[in-house]
Amino acid sequence: MEIIKWGLFGALWYRLAVQRQIDCWKPYCKTVPGNRCKKTGNFQCGYNYPLVNITLLQELCPTKDENSKVFDLGIYSYALHSNVTNSLNLPRRMSQSFWWALRNLSSFGSNLITSTQLLEIIFSVAISISGMALFLVYLNARVQVGVQD
Repeated sequence: MEIIKWGLFGALWYRLAVQRQIDCWKPYCKTVPGNRCKKTGNFQCGYNYPLVNITLLQELCPTKDENSKVFDLGIYSYALHSNVTNSLNLPRRMSQSFWWALRNLSSFGSNLITSTQLLEIIFSVAISISGMALFLVYLNARVQVGVQD
């Protein structure tokens, strides 16, 4: 059961990391020369539009070098720095996401440094509470085994 929770938290972290990168790119999308993004404000570009110059977007919104003055990546910085979100290797993405969730649930999210984004803060609180709940369930099971002996 706990493995499923770790997998779900890891998958949600991965999905939110991709969204965070898109949020960083959105202000620059329309400024890229030769790029005509839809006027709806979405990052999606239709098949009638030229491809987005990703290299230029990465220069305008760097994810390799942490610079919170440009854009605060918060708890998703590891995913973006390690290129997990750009990888086509599914086992690598899944294992990195699972490892991130396991590491942060087992430490009650104590090493998470969030940005000021509300969804990120709520997600971090959920990780902390879930980690504590998993620990209390484990502790309760150990105490009951000790009482029965």
